[in-house]
Amino acid sequence: MISIDDIKKNIEKEMELFNQEFDKALESDNEILKLVNQHVKGMKGKQIRPTMTILAAKLCNPINQSTLHAAVALELLHTASLVHDDVVDNSELRRGKASVHSIFDNRISILTGDYLLSQALNIATIPNNIEIIKIITCLGKELSEGELMQIKNAQTLSTDEKRYIEVIRKKTARLFAACMRCGGLSVEADDKKLQLLDEFGEKYGIIFQIRDDIFDFISTASKIGKPVGNDIREGKFTLPLIYAYTHASETEQKEIKDTYLRKDFTDENVKKIVDFVISKKGIEYAEKRIIDFKKEAESILANFEDNEAKEALQNLLDYSIKRNN
Repeated sequence: MISIDDIKKNIEKEMELFNQEFDKALESDNEILKLVNQHVKGMKGKQIRPTMTILAAKLCNPINQSTLHAAVALELLHTASLVHDDVVDNSELRRGKASVHSIFDNRISILTGDYLLSQALNIATIPNNIEIIKIITCLGKELSEGELMQIKNAQTLSTDEKRYIEVIRKKTARLFAACMRCGGLSVEADDKKLQLLDEFGEKYGIIFQIRDDIFDFISTASKIGKPVGNDIREGKFTLPLIYAYTHASETEQKEIKDTYLRKDFTDENVKKIVDFVISKKGIEYAEKRIIDFKKEAESILANFEDNEAKEALQNLLDYSIKRNN
């Protein structure tokens, strides 16, 4: 299977420039921020979002400094959201490493997230492109709305697939859409291309989140940085469970609902729910929906002329379908 490093080979120079700008954006004279930001630098992950920003630009025109600034601003915003999420979810791990929250206290984590968000907006102003600034400011609102919708769904035990898709559209997919659109904006792509880039990014983001949600039932902590059943313990109804629940008997539904209402997420009960989802073919259904969204993404990508960036985005799409971490 093609790796994320293989996909980034054609943009090695651009990614090197991005990393230089990203590290520069994390520089601070504050002693606490120096420590926290050093930890953040070591948690860069696969950098799919800046990769997409750069590839979106190259799909249309040669990249420029505005492309790099847009990529840095979006990655800072993403990093801020992760730091805040780990506080909300009380997560000890992030990308297989200790989260900021687990090393520093909640006050430092929240303030660091605020700092990263402010720095994202600061960097976004450098290209002096009002459309990029608008996208990034609106994105922060959508990410928050998505997380709040997810909390509400957990409280009401929502088993509505449509609501689930709307949650992941806001909390995950819109960020990928923003990366694609901002990449296009940075090289002055026309309105038609910008809309296509946005739509591709959103479909990709939905695929990405469904794949993450599948991992909660079949993966291991060593692969993705969180244990199996972590979403269950947080009271979340993700797509595999939604499908299994809606295709269960009344007795089975009652047992699942009672467990969630009592928040009785012992290891034994979590295993029961995982086994229940697998037996009801919830994983297979989620995989099917991934393929549905992949076909939609491919039809959007087909509108662009063939070049290395288009091939890389197709490979990125294939990678996200098959990835195991």
